[in-house]
Amino acid sequence: DLRTVAGDKAARAARMELVSTRAALEKRRKELKAPALEFGRQVDAQAERIKGELLALEAPIDAQIKADEERRAAEKAERERIEAERRAKHEAGIARIRAYLARAQEPGMTAERIGKGIDALTALWFDPAVWEDYAERALQARDETVVAMAKLMEAAQAREAEAARLEAQRIENERVARELAEQRRAFEEREAEARRAEQDARRRTQEAIDAAKVADLLLRPPVAEEQREPAEPA
Repeated sequence: DLRTVAGDKAARAARMELVSTRAALEKRRKELKAPALEFGRQVDAQAERIKGELLALEAPIDAQIKADEERRAAEKAERERIEAERRAKHEAGIARIRAYLARAQEPGMTAERIGKGIDALTALWFDPAVWEDYAERALQARDETVVAMAKLMEAAQAREAEAARLEAQRIENERVARELAEQRRAFEEREAEARRAEQDARRRTQEAIDAAKVADLLLRPPVAEEQREPAEPA
């Protein structure tokens, strides 16, 4: 009981004994651990030395491996670049083949020009040594383009035939119109000439009548004064 002097004294004595024991234990622990710590330091030092020697051996090997990896990566990138260029070249060649169709669809394209394009495509030969694995695709693109262009050429021929027919009809219509106009002009000229001739005939006839009357008056003998009829009274 700490409320009594004896109890307080006993408690303090017990605590002191426990503290002393704990301090002694800690001291002994350090004494026992000291050799182990020294051994650990020696182990660490030895390990660092060995590690350094291993790194000295590892570094050149690692450099060689990394250099080879870089070489492999560069060679792979170069192969990929070459392959991309190869594919792009063949794809561009196929695009040029299909471009014939686009040109054939341009306004004003004639059947003759489309036919020449078909002839040019048909003459193409796709050497596998040149076109490699794209030879079959190029041939297919050529055949499809030729078929489509043939349809365009047929349509162009039909348009041109119709245009020629319309042009011929226009020319014929103009010719007929000119002939009709010429006939109408000739008819009108004949009509005008007939009217002029009739008018001239009438004029000459009237002139003859008038001349006859004048001649008759001039040739008629004079009438005596007494033979004249007397004037009627006013």
